[in-house]
Amino acid sequence: MTDRPTRRAPAGGRSARVAPDVRAVAPVSGAVGATATSERPGDEERLFCRIALKYELLTQAQIKSAMRLRRRDGSRRPLFAYLQQAGYLTDEAVDRILRIQEKNLKAFLEKGSRYRSRRDYAKAIAAYTHAIRLDPGNAEAYHQRALALGLAKRPEDALADLERALTLDPRHARAHDARGVLRHDQGDLDLALADFDRAIALDPSLAKAYLDRGAVHHARRRLDDALVDYDRAIALDPTLASAFNNRGAARLVLGRTREAIADWERALALDPGLTSVRMNLALVRRKLVVR
Repeated sequence: MTDRPTRRAPAGGRSARVAPDVRAVAPVSGAVGATATSERPGDEERLFCRIALKYELLTQAQIKSAMRLRRRDGSRRPLFAYLQQAGYLTDEAVDRILRIQEKNLKAFLEKGSRYRSRRDYAKAIAAYTHAIRLDPGNAEAYHQRALALGLAKRPEDALADLERALTLDPRHARAHDARGVLRHDQGDLDLALADFDRAIALDPSLAKAYLDRGAVHHARRRLDDALVDYDRAIALDPTLASAFNNRGAARLVLGRTREAIADWERALALDPGLTSVRMNLALVRRKLVVR
């Protein structure tokens, strides 16, 4: 029997080290049309032009003409500005392209989440990568890909994506929480705690951040602090099986056996796949009978 805390309900009875939040967040649209050089279009511009060509809002000749204008000026202005300047692209056409791009971005984020829920992490990562190509300035796309990379046992790549997400949006609470989980897994409890504290400061309603911070306190044997965080996580999200599991483990160490049993029973009711909890519960019950 173990009293080690977990950060989420393990699947199939196997404990998982990385515990990202899998709930999708609405995408944050980035600027379209930014370019890195005046010589050739960047990724965002190529996608912008591809959509315009597909929906017959521009022709290849118009795009090439605008590129020649920009090359002649030696400018870093967005390509679509030259397309508008030449009269090839109206404001209404730009708005339509942006709406199509946003719709495509959302579709790929949702596709990635579906694959991730099926544990097809390679396809999930591919879908999120496509979303990033659509909008390289989208912090949520990097956050979502990081979750899939973590589950695919690629923590360094996941951490790189989270760093990018937080560079784009330093107030992204779930990205702070996810980075804290990776740091916890790497054994850096101080940095993990700092990330969880930041996530909670940014979003005090984020139940998972309290669960994850409680796991740090638990690992340090600061069980009273851990219980405070587990209680808060449960108050915010009564369906969080891992919070009941962890609280039960902490209560058992403190000698509050019957409360621990009640917590584990609730955890199993929420997630019958918690095999380790089922085994611990059976063992504790047998000890009570022996007494």
